[in-house]
Amino acid sequence: MNFKAGTQSTVAYQKAFGASNVLSIQKPPTTTTDFSTYISQLNPNATAVVGALFGSSETAFYQQWKNSGVKLPIFPNSDAYDPALYKALGTNVVGNYQEYVYSSALPGTANKDFVKGYEAMSGGTPPGPFSYLAYVAGLMAIAGLTKTHGKNGPALVHALEKTTVHGPVGAVSFDAHRGVILPYFLLKMEKVNGQLTAVPVKKIGEIADPYKVFP
Repeated sequence: MNFKAGTQSTVAYQKAFGASNVLSIQKPPTTTTDFSTYISQLNPNATAVVGALFGSSETAFYQQWKNSGVKLPIFPNSDAYDPALYKALGTNVVGNYQEYVYSSALPGTANKDFVKGYEAMSGGTPPGPFSYLAYVAGLMAIAGLTKTHGKNGPALVHALEKTTVHGPVGAVSFDAHRGVILPYFLLKMEKVNGQLTAVPVKKIGEIADPYKVFP
């Protein structure tokens, strides 16, 4: 969509795959609810579609995408499929892939404990990426303040530069640019026991902010 994150996504894919391999670029206004024209204008030689969509526009797009009959795989922006949207998304995103930092379905005792505690507080809604990132940020703050004995300011910044915490799905730390390093995963949207779920396919690796793409 026509906003900064959408534009940055386009630039990133052009730099990663080569501008000549990005066959068409569409920037619908952020208020768009009818995507039929944009879907019909997709390049017939494309092998996949990448989208940067959010909120109500996202739910409208996936309904229209499913109804269009287009069979190309679609890869959305990283944080597209938040559990808060699962009910609205329904089955329209089943089979789609996503790469991001978290899914409540990721294995491991630490994540199972995190999910159990979160659902107890949320009334059964599983944690999503935003909840996970907030939790990890809290762990990092506690670890840093423990090192400085409660002191804020430059002492805390210096402490955080050398701090690694172990969250529900892996280690989290900062690089030399003070950018966060997180484990990333390839996820596939599936129905599991009747519930839309981001099912883990594989771990991609520990990923830092893309300074080479956006210096």
